[in-house]
Amino acid sequence: IISCTHTPEAKSTGEAVPYALLKKLLPENPTIVEAGAQFGEDTQWMSQLWSRGKIYAFEPSPDSFLELQKVAAQHTNVTAIQLALSNKKGESSF
Repeated sequence: IISCTHTPEAKSTGEAVPYALLKKLLPENPTIVEAGAQFGEDTQWMSQLWSRGKIYAFEPSPDSFLELQKVAAQHTNVTAIQLALSNKKGESSF
């Protein structure tokens, strides 16, 4: 299980997602837990990169979740879930 997000900070600094490294580290069929999937941008590329894997994309915001559902409908290996992974804001360890 991994949690993967592409932060706004990374986008603003031009930091790219290390696709090749992630592909080497994970099996061909990983189970991915995406916390805060937002509109599904990362969900989409992960679904394509690991087409034999399974992605559980969590997004509590109703507006963002509507967009995430559209992405999930296009990819059979994505399950969109309209829930937060905690009842409080901030960072937590898994």
